[in-house]
Amino acid sequence: MKKLLFTALLALSFGACQEAKTDSETASTANEQPAQTVAAAEEKEKPAEESTDFPHADKILTSETGKSLPLYHFEGFEKDILSLKDGEELYVVNFWATWCGPCVKELPYFNALEEELAGKVKFLYVSLDFTKSLEKKLLPFIDKEEIGQVVFLDQKKVNEWLPKIDKDWSGAIPATLILGKGQHQFHRQSFHSSEELKAILPL
Repeated sequence: MKKLLFTALLALSFGACQEAKTDSETASTANEQPAQTVAAAEEKEKPAEESTDFPHADKILTSETGKSLPLYHFEGFEKDILSLKDGEELYVVNFWATWCGPCVKELPYFNALEEELAGKVKFLYVSLDFTKSLEKKLLPFIDKEEIGQVVFLDQKKVNEWLPKIDKDWSGAIPATLILGKGQHQFHRQSFHSSEELKAILPL
């Protein structure tokens, strides 16, 4: 009986050690794995407050190649982007979407001019893509194509905010806004060359 009791206690002790070891290994793995998962998540989606350029963005996605994509509702967009008209730098703000053929066609002209005027004029590309297309279309597009800083503007309450950009804008794209140095010029047109685009800039 004593031998049986001793064997039972020994078995329980061994089981407890195995359990403790398993718990310890689980804790160790748990401590390591979330760090990897969190790092990956942070790489994919960064809190907006970490960005000094886009402080009022709702959040910031990161593409596979590390390009940032700030996501805005209009309230934040108005604070961060439309307020640039009062700044000392000149901005070209292009409204476009991946589904808009004329928009995509004119992007190379913007890119070429952005390179030519580096240090003099800043360019922002405001995507009006559908929210459901962000992961499958927009992020891969900005990785594949040569394009500068893209931001995404959610189209909720569109009839409320369109007049704040331009009172006559129907929402048709492409469209281009010139901001900064007191400028607020809105151009509802496609551009067919970098020279044509450059001609509208108050340089």
